[in-house]
Amino acid sequence: FWYRRLSHTAEGAMARPAQALPLIAGDDDTAATEKLLAVARLAGVRVELQSRRDCGRTPCGVPMPELVLPDGSRVRHTNAILRRLAQSGPMNEPLTGSSFFEEGQVDGWLEWVSLEVDHDGPDLDVQQVCGQLEAHLKSCEYLVGERLTVADISAAYSLRGPLEKAGLSSLGRSFPSTVRWLQASLGQPSGGSSAGQRPR
Repeated sequence: FWYRRLSHTAEGAMARPAQALPLIAGDDDTAATEKLLAVARLAGVRVELQSRRDCGRTPCGVPMPELVLPDGSRVRHTNAILRRLAQSGPMNEPLTGSSFFEEGQVDGWLEWVSLEVDHDGPDLDVQQVCGQLEAHLKSCEYLVGERLTVADISAAYSLRGPLEKAGLSSLGRSFPSTVRWLQASLGQPSGGSSAGQRPR
């Protein structure tokens, strides 16, 4: 209780804004944009997607999204925006982890997605990545802790395309825990409310 109260009230930084926040992205159908929209929905933060082909880009040419806060300041880059949105979520279902230790683990997985998955793009070694995840997910349901976090959402959206291209049915025979986790993180099995739905 002390931990969540501290992290959500420090300098008012975690307050949930009343108005929709402009989210500027280069493309509205990329994994980065989709994961940002999914986290915003789960955190209860309204965002207004503004697609701009001339938005900023990273040195390797990847579109650099921006979130415009109520005071006019901007949060740039996918992971930073994910953290900012997730920190505005409900205290009883923290998307950033339930302790300082879990927050560190979430940050580690976000960096893993950026460096090991997104960076490789079409050259991603699906078998290797699935092997790493399978070893971790054999003994746990989610990447961090006992509930869905922003780490699961980020990884799932980045991996959805490559894994679906490789064939979930065939991958499920060798990496059943990984496929189960992917589908659970995207909210696919229940057919109800899912992280994969775009906020309206």
